[in-house]
Amino acid sequence: MLILFFFRRYNKLFRFLLKVKRTQLDLQQVWAAYMGTKHLSTAQLSNMTKIWLARMHMAFLIDNLQYYLQVSNLSDIIDWVLAIVCCHSFS
Repeated sequence: MLILFFFRRYNKLFRFLLKVKRTQLDLQQVWAAYMGTKHLSTAQLSNMTKIWLARMHMAFLIDNLQYYLQVSNLSDIIDWVLAIVCCHSFS
């Protein structure tokens, strides 16, 4: 049935969105931990700067991926769902 197929795909998409959100939260926790390292020596800060830059690049990618998936794709999916719901009877 078409509706069951849709709901399976919809659940798969939202599981992926949850993974993206968890990754985003983990990256934010790394930022918070980095902010607590200001008392380190210069050599230690040099290593932390490399980690910080990697974190910034990953956060940029994840933030934009999440935005794209939620705004671009979900609006299309919601329109598609509404069209299916309006055309099918659930009785």
